[in-house]
Amino acid sequence: MSGLLQGFLEALGALSGRVQSSVVQLYTDPAQLSSGDIVVLGASVFCVTVVVLWTCSGGDGIRKVKIRPNFTPGKVYYHAIPPCKSIPCLSSFGLKLETYMRMADIPYEASSDFVQGPKGQIPWIEYNGQAMGDSNLIIEFLNKEKGVDLNQSLSDADKAVSR
Repeated sequence: MSGLLQGFLEALGALSGRVQSSVVQLYTDPAQLSSGDIVVLGASVFCVTVVVLWTCSGGDGIRKVKIRPNFTPGKVYYHAIPPCKSIPCLSSFGLKLETYMRMADIPYEASSDFVQGPKGQIPWIEYNGQAMGDSNLIIEFLNKEKGVDLNQSLSDADKAVSR
């Protein structure tokens, strides 16, 4: 058994060396990559992607998130990735949601924590004691709840183009 494990580790070390040299080749002179190097790089990217998705996935169901007990009725508590210098949110979905709330004059309190929402995603909101995820669903919900329509000045043709 020890010999089998040692053989596996040696093969893994050799593969790691080949991946490393292929990555260097990819950045220095990609035209010189052989088809075998491209296959090794592709397989490596695939394996890393699978591992990252597997470890970061939060499941398919609805998560139970901790809601603040003392909330202000009608106020949105917005959870997102912390801001970075002049960018309010590094996530495009968070940036979209925060921009929407600013344009619609919806009062909100930003919370820069990395706590995932009910769908295992960031951003998410708390509103009147309920948690909600998915920026598109949040925007639709707030449109109905707050009576906001940022598209009211658009013609039907403009609305069709914007979808």
